[in-house]
Amino acid sequence: MAASIFSIAQKLALMISNEYDFLSDVPDQAQSLCKEISLMTSALQDASEKHRTRNEVKEWLNQVRDVVMDAEDVIDFFIYVAQRQRHRNILTRYTICYPNQLYHLHQLGKKMENSIKKMSQLSVRRSTLGLAISEEGESSVGSMISNELDQLPFRRRRGDLVQEFSIIGFEKEEGDIVQKLLIPIESPRPSPSVVSIVGMGGSGKTTLARKIYKRNDVKSHFQICAWISVSQQYSIKDLLHVIMEQIKPLTPEEKKELNVESLMHRLSSQLKETTYLIVFDDLWRPKDWNLLKQALPVQGDDFQSRVLVTTRNEIVARCADPSVTPFFLRLLDEDESWKLFLTKLMIGCPEDLEDLGRQIIHKCHGLPLAIVVLGGLLSIKPRTHNAWSKVLDSVNWELNQNERNCKQVLALSYTELPDHLKPCFLYLGLFPEDYEIWRNKLIWLWVAEGFVQPRGHLTMEDVAEDYLEELIQRSLIQAPVRLYDDRVTYFRIHDLIRDLAISEAKQERFLEVLGSADHSLISTNKSRRLSLIEHTGGMRGSPAAALNQGTTPNNLRSLFCLHSKGNMEMIKKSSYGAMKLLRVLDLQGVKSISNSLLKQIGKLILLTYLNLRGTNIKELPSSIGDLRNLQTLNLRYTRLRQLPNTIMKLKQLRNLVFSSSPHDGIQSFDYPLDQMMDLQILMLNEGKWIDSSLEKLTNLRALSIDSSGSMSPYKEVLLNALPRLNHLRCLQLKDWTRIGGNEAVVLPVSFSGHLELHHMDLLGISGILDFPPNLTTLSFNSPGGQGIEELMVNLKKLPKLRCLDLTSVDDLGSNVIFSADGFRQLEELVLMYLGFTVEEGALPNLRVLNIIGSDELKRLPCGLKQVVTLQELTLGLMSDELQDRVRKDAGEDWDIIKHIPSIKIDESKHGFILPNACQYDIDSWC
Repeated sequence: MAASIFSIAQKLALMISNEYDFLSDVPDQAQSLCKEISLMTSALQDASEKHRTRNEVKEWLNQVRDVVMDAEDVIDFFIYVAQRQRHRNILTRYTICYPNQLYHLHQLGKKMENSIKKMSQLSVRRSTLGLAISEEGESSVGSMISNELDQLPFRRRRGDLVQEFSIIGFEKEEGDIVQKLLIPIESPRPSPSVVSIVGMGGSGKTTLARKIYKRNDVKSHFQICAWISVSQQYSIKDLLHVIMEQIKPLTPEEKKELNVESLMHRLSSQLKETTYLIVFDDLWRPKDWNLLKQALPVQGDDFQSRVLVTTRNEIVARCADPSVTPFFLRLLDEDESWKLFLTKLMIGCPEDLEDLGRQIIHKCHGLPLAIVVLGGLLSIKPRTHNAWSKVLDSVNWELNQNERNCKQVLALSYTELPDHLKPCFLYLGLFPEDYEIWRNKLIWLWVAEGFVQPRGHLTMEDVAEDYLEELIQRSLIQAPVRLYDDRVTYFRIHDLIRDLAISEAKQERFLEVLGSADHSLISTNKSRRLSLIEHTGGMRGSPAAALNQGTTPNNLRSLFCLHSKGNMEMIKKSSYGAMKLLRVLDLQGVKSISNSLLKQIGKLILLTYLNLRGTNIKELPSSIGDLRNLQTLNLRYTRLRQLPNTIMKLKQLRNLVFSSSPHDGIQSFDYPLDQMMDLQILMLNEGKWIDSSLEKLTNLRALSIDSSGSMSPYKEVLLNALPRLNHLRCLQLKDWTRIGGNEAVVLPVSFSGHLELHHMDLLGISGILDFPPNLTTLSFNSPGGQGIEELMVNLKKLPKLRCLDLTSVDDLGSNVIFSADGFRQLEELVLMYLGFTVEEGALPNLRVLNIIGSDELKRLPCGLKQVVTLQELTLGLMSDELQDRVRKDAGEDWDIIKHIPSIKIDESKHGFILPNACQYDIDSWC
């Protein structure tokens, strides 16, 4: 309940500060409102914990939310009116707008007074409900939990919710953990080694730990073994009693007399002279570990003892023992899921129901707890097609209604989140099931929504990235792919986590999802955010129909049209009028946006985020320049050929993305961008803006310049500007005329001072003096102008280079040499139209190798045979001779590559599709 209130309160405080020029005539009301909201938010944690068991607290929270949202509407509307008047000419502003502004100021003051009055009344009510105002929002971890918290369902039933289920698929993980526990550590250490199991709720952490704990070889290895379930709320004294009961039970008198300090001293003394294994199950916070570890001996030969921790939070694991890498519990694959499911069915699955059963289990996406719940449910259902079909059609409902439901387990992770992360987590519910959410997009949205709190000198995007990493570390989202600089590219959320986010968000009027099978089409809760998701089957109507019925709420702040195949006339002109307070509009992939409809976007003057990526738009209206609050404008993969000059009015822009290809015929952009001093990411075709602006954009983190004409006229400017842009993390320069045989643009630039630059993509550029010292990914096309030997000498010096893509156009037949004194960290290598030699001891970490299109390459280098780390090899567009030499078991070069597990040999002479190695898009770099 606190998430929506907290996010709005934070936003209001920032708005009142930023828009002081608009609110200067009502400063007392504005400050009083801020103060009242601050008092409310300071009691939110206490209220949020108690509202689950006390209806009057829940009602109080609802009233606070409504008042805060009404206050947001009042201030947003006034700022909208004021900014609209600002755009008009001077005569109109003073003859018509100024009198209107006085009227609106009067109305604003009255409405603020009304909100303050309601807040004051709620403040009195807060006191009568006994809600505490906390500076930190949290009581001491070591203190006794309140009586009310003891009655919470998740507290009472923690033991029931963690159901013991069979271990399927974690045999290797079990063996590795046991090895960590049993193998002695050679060097003494002052405290026991801590082994941690990290995973999302319901992934089987406790079950795996319990199986390991019960193993005979583990039990016999340690003189003392103890198991402690910690959970979110606990009494440190009670936990110490639990440990002592398993080591040397206390008498009733001792239990009463010994305080926490005495108990810790006694326990430490008992453990000091023995070898022990203690399991701390379900540890939530680093400070919990810091408290509990005080009971462990800090002297003696404890390096033979062990502690096993299970947690959802990677930060806890790292804190417990930074020297031991945690075990991250993966989700089950399809076969493992099916085996676990069969163990719950007890007497097997009828052959005619296997297909249905597999469809049901597929919806669990490998989460063991969900599989166990559904397996247990089907074990008591009739073994008929009709009965199992009903379960398939209501999987999410069944998982949440079952007595030991998954939502209750997963909700523990949400309630434990700090306030600033709760709205960020709820936001994930806007995206469809199985959706790949790109890091950049989410970060831009969080910043545009006002969720990100300033932190020192960090950019808002850097702070948002920290938020994202913390959600990953808390096992709430899955990050399957990371770049070589360890940044996430995209991530997913489990369907049950998504359902949790949507459920909690709907209760708070934070967001509404329309069009999916488990949500009604008509929004009834006046949510601030609306996500329209096209559903492909079994539904009456569509999101388009919902909007055409005039259901778009006039308090909407964010609108997403995801996977929408319908015509965008579903958003009528009247709808834009109703959405005048809109701040986020995402129409990515919508194919039918009319020009008349597009022109209406210019009226949404409060917009901070506009995503038209992948749409059919051919022209951008000049009114786009009226969106003075716009931070992100994404125009990638549209049919645009030219940007209007009014773009240069968008002084708040942080991200401008507009891409081209050599055949698009996109015109150059010739207007200055030097007023956009907050630009973080810029993707734009070449033009005179380079002359007038580039060297001034010193806050850029990612820069991409495409040239379908020639970049040569801007050579001198680039030489002067690039050394100044020393905050760059990604640089992409592409002169497509180079493909036509023109000379490469020689840029004798040294990037030695660019310590943050990790990724470079250069096409038709040569002459680089020094590459960035921390470069991890390089795509270099047409190195002939540079000189192959000179280039390789520079590249092999880079200590962190892990992905390299080299393509030659002019120097067909050139040979690159990989020597043993360089490229020590290289993991992926793409060579196009180049021969190569691998010396003995070279490329010791290479995993992926793609060799494409060299007719001159008649045989593979013998040195590949000793690159034992190679896992994938792709050969394409080969000479006939090489094709014969690499034939399996028969070719002369087969012996060189037969040790590689995955080999793809494409014998075609055209149409070859290059694998994704090293071909990272700027979207994932930034």
